[in-house]
Amino acid sequence: MSMSSPQVRYTLSEDPKTLLVIAQPLAQNRCYQHLAFGPNNLIAASWEGTVHLLDAGTGELLESIDAHDAAVTSMAWCPRLVRTPGAAAPHPVLATSSKDKRVRLWKHVTA
Repeated sequence: MSMSSPQVRYTLSEDPKTLLVIAQPLAQNRCYQHLAFGPNNLIAASWEGTVHLLDAGTGELLESIDAHDAAVTSMAWCPRLVRTPGAAAPHPVLATSSKDKRVRLWKHVTA
């Protein structure tokens, strides 16, 4: 009985539902507490009061935001791109809330 096949795309130790695994260096030895997938291939990841915007395809850190004075408790992307005053084109908008009792909206403008 052979365990190999040209049609098998994963090894026995991998989960076939996993699409991508990206190793991320841990900032101050802490892992991300929240993740939110957004438009334009963006991922927002938070730990404590910091939000990192990552490229979903590569895991590359695109932007780091000191978002809140306390831990981020939730975040969500607007389901569509938003045109804000002064912006040349619509862009992704992220909402974050925190234990500092604030809700903030963030725009990410790609270069």
